[in-house]
Amino acid sequence: MKNMQPATLEEALRLLAAADSTLRYQSYKLEQQNSKLAQQKLEIENQKNQIRDLQEKLALQLAYRFCSHTEKYSAGQPLLFNEGELSPLPEEDAAAVHDEAIFKEETVSAYKRNRKGRKPLAEELPRKTTVIDIPESEKQCACGHRLVKVGEDVSERLQYIPSQIYVLRTVRPKYACRNCEGSGDEDKPVFRQAEAPRTILPKSIAGASLLAAVFTNKYEMHLPYYRQEKAFEHRLIGISRQDMSSWQETVYKASLPLEKLLMAHIKSGKVLHMDETTVQILHYDKVENEEETKKDENRDTSYMWLARGGPEEKPAVVYRYFKTRSASCVKEFINGFSGFLMTDGYKGYISALKEHERSYPEETIIHACCLAHYSRRIVIRVKSA
Repeated sequence: MKNMQPATLEEALRLLAAADSTLRYQSYKLEQQNSKLAQQKLEIENQKNQIRDLQEKLALQLAYRFCSHTEKYSAGQPLLFNEGELSPLPEEDAAAVHDEAIFKEETVSAYKRNRKGRKPLAEELPRKTTVIDIPESEKQCACGHRLVKVGEDVSERLQYIPSQIYVLRTVRPKYACRNCEGSGDEDKPVFRQAEAPRTILPKSIAGASLLAAVFTNKYEMHLPYYRQEKAFEHRLIGISRQDMSSWQETVYKASLPLEKLLMAHIKSGKVLHMDETTVQILHYDKVENEEETKKDENRDTSYMWLARGGPEEKPAVVYRYFKTRSASCVKEFINGFSGFLMTDGYKGYISALKEHERSYPEETIIHACCLAHYSRRIVIRVKSA
C-alpha cells in the first residue's frame, strides 16, 4: 500500500492547520473538564466542612440536653499541679506501661437498681430513744414462766425544735467599805466591781449568737432583713431592719483585720483562682420617687469578685464587691502573690497582669487557663487507622 502524501505544499499546510485546530479544541475541552473537576472537588470539600460543622453542633446540643452540666472533673482525672510528685519513667518503661494500659482488661460490675423508699437518716444526728413497752403484768405467761424479749421494732422520725431565744442577764455586784468609805485602801477605787465582758457591739441588745444567726440567714440562707424583721415580730421581739443593717456595718468594720489576714492567707499558696459575676443593686430612692419606672431602670449592674487560694490543705475564699469590672479591681488580689493565677478569658486579667509585671517585677505570676472554659470549645476526635 502506497503512503498517502500531500500533492502540494499548500495542501500540507492546510492539513497541519486543521490538526493544530483540532489539538487546540481538545486542549480547551480538557481545561474545561479540569475546571469542572476542581469546582466539584471544592464543592465536595465545602460540603464535608458543613457536615462536620453540623455534626459538632448536633453533638453539643445532645451533650447539653442529655449530659450533666456540671464542670467538675471526673474522679479519674489526674491533678494539674502535681507533676513534680510523679517519678519520671524511662522511654522504654513508659512505652511498656502504655502498651500494657491499652490491652488491660477490666471487669465491670453488674448494675444494681436503686431500691425505692426513703433514705436513712444520718448517723451523725442526735437521737433520743423512747421505749413503749407492755405492762409488767403482761410479761407473765399463763404457764408460769416470765416472757423473754425476742426482738424489737424500731422506727425513726425527725422532730423539730425551733431556735431558742432568751435574754442573758449579766449581773456585776458592786462592793464598798461602809466603815472607812475607801480611805483605808487609797490604792484601789472606792467601789470594786468585776470588769464587764467585752462585746463586739457595746451598748447593744445583740449577743454574739444573735449576730451569727442574723448574718447566716442573710448571706447563707438569702433571707433579707425585712423578712427577718417579720420573723422576730412573730416571736414578740422588736428588731428592725435598720438595726440589723447598722449591726452589719459595725461588725464589718470590727472584722477588717480578719479580712486582711484572709487576703494574706489566700496569697500564701501556689495557685490562685479568680472570677467575677454580676450583681443587681436596687436603688430604693428611685423606687420611692418614681412609681411607674421600668424595673431595669431601678437597678444598677455591679460585680462581685472572688478569689480562692491558700495552702492546699487549708484553702480560703475572699469576696469583694466593686461597682465596675475594671482591671484595677484585680490589684488587691494579686499584689503580693507569686504563683499560678487561673482565670477565664476575660481581658481585664491580662491587663492587670501586665501592669503588675511592670510595678512588681520580683513577683512572678503565671497566667493559667481554666480547663472548664477551655473544654467547652474543644472537641477531640480519635480517627482509627
